[in-house]
Amino acid sequence: MRALTESGRDNLGACIAMIILTTLATIARFAVKTSRHQAPTGADWLCLLSMPLFYTYCGLIIHFIVDTSLYGSFDIEPTRGLVELRNLLKTTYASEILFGLIITIAKLSILWLYYTIFSGANSTLNKLVIKGAAVACLVWFVVATFVVVFQCNPIHAYWDNYVMKPWCFSSPRLLLGYEMTNLFFDVAILCIPVPIVWKLRLSSFKKMGVLVIFLLGAFVCVASIVRLSMIWHPPDVDKGVDFSPTMMWSTIQLGLAIICACLPTLGPLLPTISTPFEYIGSWTASLWSRSSPNSSGRGYKISNQYEMPDAGNKPPSSSQHERDNMGFHGSSRSWAHGSSGDGHVDHKVERMPPKGIMVDRDVRVA
Repeated sequence: MRALTESGRDNLGACIAMIILTTLATIARFAVKTSRHQAPTGADWLCLLSMPLFYTYCGLIIHFIVDTSLYGSFDIEPTRGLVELRNLLKTTYASEILFGLIITIAKLSILWLYYTIFSGANSTLNKLVIKGAAVACLVWFVVATFVVVFQCNPIHAYWDNYVMKPWCFSSPRLLLGYEMTNLFFDVAILCIPVPIVWKLRLSSFKKMGVLVIFLLGAFVCVASIVRLSMIWHPPDVDKGVDFSPTMMWSTIQLGLAIICACLPTLGPLLPTISTPFEYIGSWTASLWSRSSPNSSGRGYKISNQYEMPDAGNKPPSSSQHERDNMGFHGSSRSWAHGSSGDGHVDHKVERMPPKGIMVDRDVRVA
């Protein structure tokens, strides 16, 4: 392979690193599902769909650096010839379209995960917010893709006329508007779970633990801000874009978006937060249980419970007592009873027994 320039090495390294990390994150996501005998949801399939698209995106860049470019470069250098510049702009044009598609799929995967987790709560507002965010993301994708595809008239003026006026829109202005709206949606999606989680009947420590996982998506926002700094050099909006760093951070941003879409599903890999994630849907459902007068006794209850035998008056066996002390599915007593360092006590989440009577205490949810 020919020697690479700095821009070639940076972009090649970013592509390889993000391919490895996103692949590992996606494999881990489905491995958790398989280990728990859970069927993949729509959020999982959307995440999986983003992977071949991301491979294609990275493949375009890698192919140009190691095969198409005569200099092993990935930067706009008119002195290297018009043929190289045209090929680079063709690669950039295709990658811009793929960028919008991949980032939108990652957003929708996160929103679908939110809906799956929080739809157990009988809150019309939560559902409307999540659905509204998903629709807004789709509208943004359609508009952004239309602008990117038709930013030059005719379309081939993008590479034949080198994205120059009067055939094309100002590239820095277009990219600035594109990335600022993208960042706005990232921040909005990041904020959706905060008020919902904060209402859960969990200790403050556990709430923060759950929120940290969701808020790891802020890494995508950081990458977006860095990308903005490569696009916009205030006060001159029309000053040239730092092409190679912008493309490198675009790759990093896409990779982080896919990884962050997987992170909330990887809670079971971390013992300290696995149980809260396993039951977060049940906890949220309990918050509005009082608003559902017709709810049955099936499913999950929040209770300090004792199980009454259905025949005779035999006390619970020692093994049953141990299971009660251990909580549902053998989780630790500190989680089952919600004890924490701040003195807050949560209730235990248990399934209704198939036989017998469930006696609840303090079941009201304020």
